Amino acid sequence: MSQTVADLKRLGGSSGLYAIGELARRGMAFFLLPVYTHYLDPAEYGVLELLSALSGILFACLLLGLPSALTKCYHRDCDSDHDRASILPTTLLLDLPVLLVVGSLVAVFAEPIGVLVIGEAGRGPLIQLSVATAVVLSIMAIILASFRAKEQALAFVWLNLTQFVPAMALNILFVVRFEMGILGVLWGNLISSVLALIFGLWMVRRGTVLEFNRRLVRPLLHFGILLVPVMLASWAIDMSDRYVLRIYRSLEEVAVYGVGYKIAMVLQMAIVWPFQLAWPAVSFSISKRDDHKASYARVLTYLLLALVWGWLGLSLMARAVLTPFVGEAYGLAYQVVVPVALGYVFNGIHFCLSPGVHIAGRTRYLTVISGVAAVLNLGLNLWIVPRYGTLGAAWTTTATFLFIAGATSVVSQAAHPVRYETLRLLSLLAAGGVIYVAAVVFEPSGMMAQIAWHLAASCVGFPTLLLALGFLDVGERATVVSWWRRWRG
Repeated sequence: MSQTVADLKRLGGSSGLYAIGELARRGMAFFLLPVYTHYLDPAEYGVLELLSALSGILFACLLLGLPSALTKCYHRDCDSDHDRASILPTTLLLDLPVLLVVGSLVAVFAEPIGVLVIGEAGRGPLIQLSVATAVVLSIMAIILASFRAKEQALAFVWLNLTQFVPAMALNILFVVRFEMGILGVLWGNLISSVLALIFGLWMVRRGTVLEFNRRLVRPLLHFGILLVPVMLASWAIDMSDRYVLRIYRSLEEVAVYGVGYKIAMVLQMAIVWPFQLAWPAVSFSISKRDDHKASYARVLTYLLLALVWGWLGLSLMARAVLTPFVGEAYGLAYQVVVPVALGYVFNGIHFCLSPGVHIAGRTRYLTVISGVAAVLNLGLNLWIVPRYGTLGAAWTTTATFLFIAGATSVVSQAAHPVRYETLRLLSLLAAGGVIYVAAVVFEPSGMMAQIAWHLAASCVGFPTLLLALGFLDVGERATVVSWWRRWRG
């Protein structure tokens, strides 16, 4: 058990730093929501959401799954310090031809792609700026993956902050001061990404051997290419609903849905992504230990505790504060938060279970699961969205992530069985659901009263119910009592 505690501390320390880095890297769109929703009309914000969806599929095509492959190969395929020092240049050189060819093709055919993606002519320059930024960020993603593989979480944070600070400043300058609209957003993102890439290349200059290591090519491509269908399926699950909404509803509904989705993604940014970044390196590095399954089980329990608690607080607070935060035009966006954030709870479970599949050499099954999930998601969207709009798209997201988590659990347990704490996991889900329903049913009127009520429900009601259900074991109760006495003293 002491080794499990050490693993948890190691994972928690890395995840905390990665949370800061991910909030800097992906949280800019959230922090700038008030700017975008007040200085872009809903139709233009809808276009921005469609461009964001386009960037997602570009990443899947440009990266070839190499960032994840680098992390895996660093720990399981590099036999020497020389291999580890040369894996970053090797990965970059493998990806460079793809970046040049795909990026150039998209730039040349930007105008017809703009008509296909946005449904309007004259949007070619927006497509060109988007693909240029995607190319730069793809190189950045590989550099960031090298930091994750080495568990250099602080370097990961610094590089992300180098992009975040200029991007925030340039977006506000171009959108608010110069009133450049969507072009201001895209130019701000491109310039800040180039600056960060220059800094990133400077950061990795030490400890890197400028050599193309042919021995690593096969394991990198074998693992990475298997993930490309997974990434494309993930894009279909996360982003294709914007295009279905654009076709069957309107750009304004795309905008409302996008705002609600951004709020729900706080859970993804604050918990799921940092965990996803820290967990592969930790899980692979301890996988050869006899007691690693005990750590795997306890990690899932604590991850779900964080996810359910985060989902509860985020869903309740969105009811009270979202409309003042983004404006009346996006007032219905709060309805999207609950189902999409719940989907991210299941997505976090999926990432926690995935290492068992990789360790057993069953990565191909994740490809099948993702493909089936993408087809399921698209089919449900085409069936439900024309009738129910944004809410239909949101609940389709929940159903899809639930399917992925369930299917991953079946494959992982068959290939690499772990005795997870099932009763504790179920009690977490039940407690979160009960507190949410009670908080909504007895919700008071008035924004300040709602804020106080929902804070009490999530910060006091949820942990109190868990204690009443006997969620904590003897060791955890002793730890909580120790923390309490230390805080009181």
